Amino acid sequence: MEFELPELIEREVEVGMSGLLTYSNEGSEKEQLGYSVSIKGEPLFGFEEGDWQEGWYVIGRDTLLGDPVFIDLNDSDIPVFKAAHGMGTWNEVCVSDTYSGFLDSLSAIERSKESGKINEPGSLLTEIKSLIGDGEFQFWQLMIDPPF
Repeated sequence: MEFELPELIEREVEVGMSGLLTYSNEGSEKEQLGYSVSIKGEPLFGFEEGDWQEGWYVIGRDTLLGDPVFIDLNDSDIPVFKAAHGMGTWNEVCVSDTYSGFLDSLSAIERSKESGKINEPGSLLTEIKSLIGDGEFQFWQLMIDPPF
């Protein structure tokens, strides 16, 4: 890993049936099992497309599906990704160009819930779009304003 692990913030943000759980630095260590390291401490990453990549570090999970949320420590911007588990390959989707943009998006959701405006998602989604850079906007849209 080229870059240091940032200070991870433990929190749970729920919106209806969806949500994200993020881990602290201490809590995240055990969450690497099955992703970057085996139970015996052996590396599980690979170098081919679809492999778990060296430098990917699990920082949380989607509470609805249990999919991992992770950062790429090989990139100085520390982008945040999500990928479906149990598919046989890892097809990562960037949900925020930066870890700070990811955290700011979670804070925006919390503020919207506290103010009671979560049921009017338009301005919240606009704010998140400005925070995530080129991250996948649909991830946030489905979390905040699901079609079901």
